[in-house]
Amino acid sequence: MSEKKKMSLGMKVMIGLVLGIILVWQANRSAYN
Repeated sequence: MSEKKKMSLGMKVMIGLVLGIILVWQANRSAYN
């Protein structure tokens, strides 16, 4: 596995985690309003 491919995979995982956290946070916030 090349270093570049590993980097892009890590970026995708990070972006996925951030998007998931934002979605859950938005859902929680709208549930409390």
